[in-house]
Amino acid sequence: MSLSSLIFIAQENLKTPQVESIAGSLIQSGSKSEYTEIYKYINCALEVQIYAVATLLIKINLDDPKLPESIYYIETCFWLVDILPAHKKIILGNLDSSIDKNIKVAQNEEHFLELAKHIKKLRTYDPSFTLALLSGGIRLRSGFTMRYSKEILKTNYTNINIISILKFLIYIQNCGFEINSSMMIVISAVMNFLEYRNKYVLQDAEVNSNIKEDYEILNLAKGFNLNNQYLNNRIQIIQGNLERKGNFNSNNKKIIDPVIQSKSFEDIYSKTQLKMIESGLTYKGTGPIFARMHNNFQVSVYLADYNGIDVAVKVYKKLKPEADLNRVFNECKCYQILSDKANPTYNAFLKYYGTFIIEDCVYLVMEHVENDLMYFLSSYKQNNTKITDLQILPLFYKLIASFAEMEELGIYHGDIKPHNMLVDNNRNIKIIDYSISVVSNRILTEGTTSGTHPLQGTIGYMAPEIVEGIKKGQKMGYFKMSKADVFSLGITFLQILTLESYTDYNSQENNKLLMEAVRKLPYAWAREMLKNMLNIDPNCRPHFNKLLVDISDVCTRTFSQ
Repeated sequence: MSLSSLIFIAQENLKTPQVESIAGSLIQSGSKSEYTEIYKYINCALEVQIYAVATLLIKINLDDPKLPESIYYIETCFWLVDILPAHKKIILGNLDSSIDKNIKVAQNEEHFLELAKHIKKLRTYDPSFTLALLSGGIRLRSGFTMRYSKEILKTNYTNINIISILKFLIYIQNCGFEINSSMMIVISAVMNFLEYRNKYVLQDAEVNSNIKEDYEILNLAKGFNLNNQYLNNRIQIIQGNLERKGNFNSNNKKIIDPVIQSKSFEDIYSKTQLKMIESGLTYKGTGPIFARMHNNFQVSVYLADYNGIDVAVKVYKKLKPEADLNRVFNECKCYQILSDKANPTYNAFLKYYGTFIIEDCVYLVMEHVENDLMYFLSSYKQNNTKITDLQILPLFYKLIASFAEMEELGIYHGDIKPHNMLVDNNRNIKIIDYSISVVSNRILTEGTTSGTHPLQGTIGYMAPEIVEGIKKGQKMGYFKMSKADVFSLGITFLQILTLESYTDYNSQENNKLLMEAVRKLPYAWAREMLKNMLNIDPNCRPHFNKLLVDISDVCTRTFSQ
């Protein structure tokens, strides 16, 4: 009933003229579309985005479970609950059934934990939805807790990560699962472990490290608050023994919830030194001009007036307690540092006015520019108008100069595409959206751009090394952010030069097609530059500073003629 209702809503309420105009192919194929095809419309206009996410939720319910991909797909669909409050019950019912079918087949702790988080979030909206919770409880007992107790008992009390097991189970319990009966079996095995090990190793040279580890295990076990006097007595006896032998004092020992604790806004703010806004902001219109869900946040953009200046206000609203606020403040810092260097003559940095915080929302106030580069490229193509090299070269120079300056600062964008470049009425270009940027300079963090990073970006613009990792189902991968950015800018340049889309050309198997498109470019300098920028081997791609030298030479030759 719930699924058929959602299908009816999608067809009768969400299929607007704008959706029919932009997403005709998606309407025709519906839930039979590939997931990648549906995601092409996620960053479109709001009406199209809503229809695409509804189609995604329908597809998840109809298709067989597909872990780990389904975890991310379901997370995306939670956005519908807030954006379509009139259909909240139907959407929650479909989310419940989607989680249910996937949690039944979860094979490892990582997948189960992510689905348990979805259940917890679902029940914050409406605790009456229990289908996935009940199935998860059955899967937990049959697939995990019984296995844990057997592993603990069969290991001769060595080489078993009991701490990780207990942290996992405590988090699951905090998600609402009823696991007391199973936990008594696991805790009983843990007590056997502690009693056995402490009986024989108290005089060993490693006694201190063992006692510290055992004390942590004991504290985690106490955190379950089991209603079993026998187990509680064993815990008290072991605790007394550890305190006497290891000089621990239970009054000074705090049992820490192993769930990742989100720092307060105040704690994070005190370390970020953000430029704060206190007053002078007035909103325009009745709603957001853009909205989507991203990394445990609801992201919206509003138009506003700030002391007589038209501004855009980007709002991050926390959707989960564990939402990583550091990423949001990292974006604030990127905008703030680059804004201080903003000069429309020399670079493409946006003017940033500051940040303010209200409850679980972070607000970023910045210069408002109405249209993005993709809008202009689409207009040129629709009117069959080509862009000349005299128009292209200043644009390329400014973008390369900007990314070269960012590279010097240690800021790597991570999602370069025409949609993240705004163009004002004077044809000045502005780079936006540092939400997944990596920062390596000490001015911001102690990180590095050559290493393991999340595999993310936009389909059609990501570097091949990132695409290949995603195809393998990986969430993290080892690659150079600097060289990945060079590739993404190369795809953007190719799109500017040809006004064509190259969605599937950024994979390793399609690199020959990509190079063929480069060879067809009308300008020799562009062919040479893009051949290097789009090299399948990231080590062969030039740095932005080298590209800046090259584009400077081209501009000198072209404009001196």
